[in-house]
Amino acid sequence: MVKKMSVKNMHTNGQSEITGSAGFGTAFLASLGSREREVLRARFGLDGSEPMTLQAIGDRYDITRERVRQIESSALGELRHSSGSHPYVRRIADAATRELKELGGVAREDFLISNLKRTLADKGSEATFGNVVRFVLEFSKQFSFNRDNGGNWHSFWYLTETDRRKAEGFVTSLISKSKSDKNAILGGKFNTLVVTHANTTKVAPRVAENFVSLSKSFVKGPFGEMGLADWAEVNPKTARDWAYAVLKRESKPLHFTELSKIIGNRRSDKRTNLQTIHNELIKDDRFVLVGRGLYALKEQGYLAGTAREIISHLLLKHGPLNSNEVVRLVREQRMLKDATILINLQSRKHFTCLPDGKYCVKEA
Repeated sequence: MVKKMSVKNMHTNGQSEITGSAGFGTAFLASLGSREREVLRARFGLDGSEPMTLQAIGDRYDITRERVRQIESSALGELRHSSGSHPYVRRIADAATRELKELGGVAREDFLISNLKRTLADKGSEATFGNVVRFVLEFSKQFSFNRDNGGNWHSFWYLTETDRRKAEGFVTSLISKSKSDKNAILGGKFNTLVVTHANTTKVAPRVAENFVSLSKSFVKGPFGEMGLADWAEVNPKTARDWAYAVLKRESKPLHFTELSKIIGNRRSDKRTNLQTIHNELIKDDRFVLVGRGLYALKEQGYLAGTAREIISHLLLKHGPLNSNEVVRLVREQRMLKDATILINLQSRKHFTCLPDGKYCVKEA
């Protein structure tokens, strides 16, 4: 239940002094006509409800969306003329200005609202306070807004175009550096990269972190690591992405049942199907079967193929080897018994035993 705001009479402009977001939509708009009040309350959600579109408001009152826009514009103009210096409006605007300046002139909208609610110790509901802040920032005309339209940026407020360009430029160059230093970032060096880039561009550490928060290009993965959103290791979406991310992190072969269990413990969006994971491992050539039900990543040095094909590859790579060396190298690639490896090595059709006891691939 939202607590009722405290109100005391003021002589300035004949209005009551608003000390909190609860009731703002009633007290602050009191000087307007009933239709104007209703339009602004609905348009900005000043009672804590979801803000409505121009079309939805037009449908409610059986007027065109253009007429709704005109009523909104006229009402805001009247309020700016009569109430532009209202104490509560100024309090929010001043606090927002200070916060934005401390963060480099920009701030992600949800973070800004959360910080302002804490700073102002507002007792209204989060929904009501958030809508009131959005109204005040737009009403004051000191701030500009970058809306999240499904692109690469979260919704954010900013003071000047210079501030916006600086933030976006910082993030763009950081993305480029991240791509060229992917392995280090996946190894936990993301924060180091941000600090280094901040020092290079003469940006304060807190401001640099704030700039990064504006971008959807950077995300925190299921294992707590930061990286680019289009990296499967950081932001897995499909079953095969999850299998890849886990094997990359573990850096060792895993049985598909164990792999499925790890994925199930980390994945919150849907239930993990054991057979689905196994099917993806079989179909994707990034994964190598290294034993019964055991899979590893090809990129980590594991070779695809049968035992005989592995032996052939190793002999061509290293030259003639004795049987013990062959067994050791194959065991690094496959979970096979020594006897199985030696039986394959004895194939006269594929391998030749030299006079010194070493083996090589038989010439065609």
